[in-house]
Amino acid sequence: QISGDLANAGRLAEAADLVAGVYRPDRHGPYPGVNLVRILGRLGRLDEAQKLLSDGRRLFGPPWKATFDQIEAELSRAPGAPA
Repeated sequence: QISGDLANAGRLAEAADLVAGVYRPDRHGPYPGVNLVRILGRLGRLDEAQKLLSDGRRLFGPPWKATFDQIEAELSRAPGAPA
């Protein structure tokens, strides 16, 4: 929840720094990962975001496909994304 709270307060860098160091998809589940991927994308840290997205797809599978597809589309429009 802290990642979402910090992001909603506009404290993206703090959220990324705090959560990225401790988030483990297999332990914490998909929800904080989704928050973290979106935060990283908004910060332009696209390589990190794409890795987490890939890990999420592998671990959480088809039930999360639509969510991950939407996030991937968001990342393609993020600052610094390849044209």
